[in-house]
Amino acid sequence: MRSFQPVPAVLVVDDTPSIQHLLIHTLRDIVPYEILAVADAAAALAVLAARPVPLLITDYHLPDMRGDALVAAVKAASPATKVLMITADIAIDPSAEWPDVDRCLIKPFPLRDLVAAVSSLLPSKERAC
Repeated sequence: MRSFQPVPAVLVVDDTPSIQHLLIHTLRDIVPYEILAVADAAAALAVLAARPVPLLITDYHLPDMRGDALVAAVKAASPATKVLMITADIAIDPSAEWPDVDRCLIKPFPLRDLVAAVSSLLPSKERAC
């Protein structure tokens, strides 16, 4: 009897529904995975416990935890997961020394910057474009 292996997914964590919808819509065209979206860190950690997530896109300001704390928890459990942090906090330096964050974008950002970031974080065999 074969065991069920859940398929990988890209996980979007943002508590703003309009941002979630924009990211989902854009990502559907460029990644071959299911796109999952949740509004807080607790839900993100539950998804990560249940299935592989090669790419996590998370907001910095979440209702239950800062994004960098979520990222640290994710990387502790799954070091191979790539992380794109997004934030509207202009006081944050996108080149800040967050050892677990692979890329950072400041909102609002052009969608081409999102596409470029995702393309650089996923191996070429896992991108649709």
